[in-house]
Amino acid sequence: MRRPHDAATVWNVIRDVPNIGRWFPGMLSSSGDDHRRTVVLTDGSKIIEDIVTLDDGLRRIQYRAGGGDLPIEDHLGTVDVFAIDDRRSLVAYSTEIEPAEMAEAFHAAIEEAVAALPSYIDETASSSAR
Repeated sequence: MRRPHDAATVWNVIRDVPNIGRWFPGMLSSSGDDHRRTVVLTDGSKIIEDIVTLDDGLRRIQYRAGGGDLPIEDHLGTVDVFAIDDRRSLVAYSTEIEPAEMAEAFHAAIEEAVAALPSYIDETASSSAR
């Protein structure tokens, strides 16, 4: 059973910009810094993302896919972490992408990643407690 996670804990994982590949199942690896990251998808495709917003107060990150192997014309991803109460949080992940034909694939990958996030946090907490 997954336990709820407070907003600060969830935000600490999401704001770790270069390490998104650790919790995002569609990614083989990721690297970079708080301004730019490169992700390698499980099919070997690379996406270079520029970080537009990294706001610890709002618990918001926004990024643009600005290069790489996919035919992306325009993209803006936004992730917000909201506190529901002291122990629970809500992650809102939205993406605007052109061409529109890419939206379905991005939607499926993001849905899988958000669903896997609580388990990743649980596993990370368990391994650091050992």
